[in-house]
Amino acid sequence: MEMDFEHAVFSNQQMNGMLATYESTLIESYGDGRCIGKSPSTNNDDHYLIFDAGENADMRLEIEGLSAKMQNPFTNMRRWLKFELLDLGAILQAI
Repeated sequence: MEMDFEHAVFSNQQMNGMLATYESTLIESYGDGRCIGKSPSTNNDDHYLIFDAGENADMRLEIEGLSAKMQNPFTNMRRWLKFELLDLGAILQAI
């Protein structure tokens, strides 16, 4: 289960990167700056962006750091169960 959890965290990080890439590709393809006469430096499509927008930089950092903050609940559950079984074994030995 631990490997599945680590894989889920890695997949989450990859998904965040793919969403940002997808968003920028969408803006390049369908945004107002897609006309041939406009240069990318004069492109004013940033108000459509969610992940790559300058004013949303703190949200993007929070989303990217979320997967690093996640903990595997099964590790804690396994440790708790192990000590409960040891306590029961100690009680049985004492009787």
